[in-house]
Amino acid sequence: MKSRDDEGISTIEALVAIAILAIAGVALLGGASGAMAALVKAKNTARITSSLLRTDSLLREKIGNIRIPFWEQKTEITVPGESAEIPWYDGKKDHLLKLYIKEGTFIIETVTGETSETTALSSDIEHIDIKPILKGDKVPEGLDIGYTIKGKAYRTLAAFASAPLEKALP
Repeated sequence: MKSRDDEGISTIEALVAIAILAIAGVALLGGASGAMAALVKAKNTARITSSLLRTDSLLREKIGNIRIPFWEQKTEITVPGESAEIPWYDGKKDHLLKLYIKEGTFIIETVTGETSETTALSSDIEHIDIKPILKGDKVPEGLDIGYTIKGKAYRTLAAFASAPLEKALP
């Protein structure tokens, strides 16, 4: 009489084993592709977040260098919406801070006498809206900058160095 050990495996057993391996392979492949998609999404989110933090930090730093003397009660800043030109950068009337969009890139430019320095803040900006933060008697105390990146709205409120701290931001 033959024992079961001598016969080997049947065709049905082989097919069941192959089916189990195929199902496990498909599950692993699906999990790997899902993980790769999540990794790409996380990478894009991190890039946008890094760009936002850099933009916010540089805006606050540069706008914080605006020092309008208290006796200059009639200081006008040019803010037509998507750009701004503010005097009194570094406390000097003829030094300017300019904010604008050029070819889809948000630019901040400092003009100090004969020299200017340009910094590209973000190339993902779709729209920007710059408004002055005004005190009751229309003396500017800072800027309210709203911008849109990939359909999401963001906002930076930044006070001038000369603005009273308790009233600078709404």
